[in-house]
Amino acid sequence: MKRRFYLRAAMRAAAAMSLVATCAPSTALATDTIVSSAQTSNIGLTGVDTLTVTSAGSIEVGGTYDAVAVDGAATAVSIDNSGTISAETGYGIFVDGAEGATGTIITNQAEASISASTYAIYFSGDLDGTLTNDGTILAAATSETSNTYAVGVYVGGDLSGDLTNNGSITASAETSSTPVAANGILINGDITATGTLTNSGDITAT
Repeated sequence: MKRRFYLRAAMRAAAAMSLVATCAPSTALATDTIVSSAQTSNIGLTGVDTLTVTSAGSIEVGGTYDAVAVDGAATAVSIDNSGTISAETGYGIFVDGAEGATGTIITNQAEASISASTYAIYFSGDLDGTLTNDGTILAAATSETSNTYAVGVYVGGDLSGDLTNNGSITASAETSSTPVAANGILINGDITATGTLTNSGDITAT
């Protein structure tokens, strides 16, 4: 029987949650990109592209766009963030594993942040690469009229790679409507024999 794994400090839900992955079109495809200043355009990654955001750099995207999107043709994309990655209503980082993306490596360094109003980091399929957080991952959802969900790290398939948190992962959802739910980490599939989940930091949800 397939099981679901939830790691969270708190969860409030009045109805079952329906999770739908969306990936906004990106404005640019990168090969080896270094972001060392503030920018408001989103970045798309494919193949074996690399993205480095320095401590002086930021990717802060408005509207419904994802700040960073890894497409289904990616085979070993690397994202190293020492600055800020943020999306207003899209995802902070979207990895399209459901369409074939594999081997993605995400490192969020100490003092760095990845944030969004719903899902800070969203894997539509398996997490078969690595995600290491030494900084801050934040999902903060607020709505007065609609369903409200906030997830720090969402994995739509299995965890067959390595997910390590040494920093903080926080999810908060506030609404006067229902349903409402907040999850620090949500893994919709299994943790396989090759998968590891390690936490020496803080994971909170309210």
